Amino acid sequence: MPGLPRPFLPTRYRARLQWLGEVAMTTGRLFLKNQLTNHAAAAALYFLLSLAPLLALVLYSVHWLDLWALDSRLGSMLLAAVYDRFRVADLRSLGLIPDRVPESLGWLGAITLLLASRGFLSTLQSAFRVIFPEPGRRGILLSWLLPLVLLPLVLAAAIVTVLGNSLLHFFAQPELLGAPRSLVLQWLSGAFTLLLIWLLIWLAYWRLPLRPPPARLAALTAALATVSATLVPFFFVHWASEEKYRALYGGPGSLVFFLVAAYFICVAFFLWAQCLYALTKADVAGLEKLLLSAAKSDQGDQGLGAAPVQWLLQKYGQRHAAGSVLMHEGEAGETAYYLYAGQVSLYHRADGQRRMLARLGPGELFGEMAHLLHENRSATVVADSDVVVLALPPDLLEDLMSYSAPFSQRIIRALSARLRRMNEAAGAAAV
Repeated sequence: MPGLPRPFLPTRYRARLQWLGEVAMTTGRLFLKNQLTNHAAAAALYFLLSLAPLLALVLYSVHWLDLWALDSRLGSMLLAAVYDRFRVADLRSLGLIPDRVPESLGWLGAITLLLASRGFLSTLQSAFRVIFPEPGRRGILLSWLLPLVLLPLVLAAAIVTVLGNSLLHFFAQPELLGAPRSLVLQWLSGAFTLLLIWLLIWLAYWRLPLRPPPARLAALTAALATVSATLVPFFFVHWASEEKYRALYGGPGSLVFFLVAAYFICVAFFLWAQCLYALTKADVAGLEKLLLSAAKSDQGDQGLGAAPVQWLLQKYGQRHAAGSVLMHEGEAGETAYYLYAGQVSLYHRADGQRRMLARLGPGELFGEMAHLLHENRSATVVADSDVVVLALPPDLLEDLMSYSAPFSQRIIRALSARLRRMNEAAGAAAV
C-alpha cells in the first residue's frame, strides 16, 4: 500500500561485505588504539610464571598417581596412560622427575600457582576493561575472590582433560584396536582438548566483561580464537625453532622461545576479544561514519557515498511515499530517524493552525528529542517527496551517543539550533 513503510532491501552480498569490512576495520583500529600488544606481553609473562608452580603440582600429581595405582585398577590404567603419553619413565631416567616428591612441594606449588594465576587473571581483567569499556568496576572483594573460584575450576578441567586425553591416546595404539579405530580415537583425543580450550575461552569472553556480550557471538569468536591458538604455535614452531633461540640466547633460549610463543597466543586471544566487541558495535560504528560524513558534507547525498550504508539500510531502512506522515505531534514514541534521501517538513500546531517549523534534507536527524527529553513528539513530520530513512531504536541511539563523542556534540548543537528555530517561529507567529 502506498504511504506505508516497507523494508529497503539493497544488494544482499554488498551489505554483508560492508558489514564484515566495518567489523574488521573497527577491530584493527581499536586493537591498536587500546595497545593490546602490551596487555598480551604482560599476560604471557604471568602465564610463564605460572608454569614453574604448575610443574611442581604435576610432579606431586604423578607421585600421588603412583600411590593410587597400588590399590586401584582405574589408577593403574590412568598411570599407564600418563606414563605412555608423557614418557614419565624416560623423564625419571634423565633425572627430570624425582623418584620421591615431598608433600610440601604440592602445597608450595599450589600457593605459588594461586599467586601467579591471580596476576594473570588481573591482567586479563585489565585488558577486558579496555576492550569492553563500560561504566563501573567490580568490587575489590570480588576481584580477590574471583581467582580463588576460577583457579580450582580451571585446574579441575585441565586435570580431566589431561587424564582423558592420556586414556584416549593410550588406547589409540594400532596394536590394541587396529589402525582405523586407532585413528578415530586419536581424532577424539585432539577434539577433546580443543573442546576444553574453546570452553575456557568462551567463558572468558562471555563472563569477564562487565556487560556480557551475546552468548552466541562469544561462542563464535571463542571458536575462532581456539583455532588461532592452535595454529599460532604450529606456524611459530616451523618459522622459528627452539634450536635457533638456544643458539642466539644460550641456556635461556628455551625460556625465551616459550615466552614469545605465549605472547603470540595472547595477541590472538585479545584480537578475537576485540573482534567480539566490534561485532556488537558494528552498527554503531557504521552509523557514526554515516552521520558524521553527512555532517561534514554540504552536498547532501554526495557526501554519503563513502559511508558503509548498505547493511544499515537493509537492517534499519524504511521507505515512505510523498505525503506520508512519519510522526504526529503529541504522540508517544522514542524512535529517532535519520533522513538518508528525500525531504521532510516539520509542522507545529499553534492557535488552531498548523505552521511549518523547518524543512530537512538528507543527512538530518529528527525524532530524537522525544527520547532525550522524555516527552511526546513536539512536531508532525511529513514527507515532501519519496524519502528513505533509518529508524534508530532508543537503545541504539544511546549506544551511539556513548560510543561517539563527536556525534554527541552534534546532537547537542542540533538540539540547540532546533530549539532556537522553534522559538523564532513561535515569536514570528505571535507577532
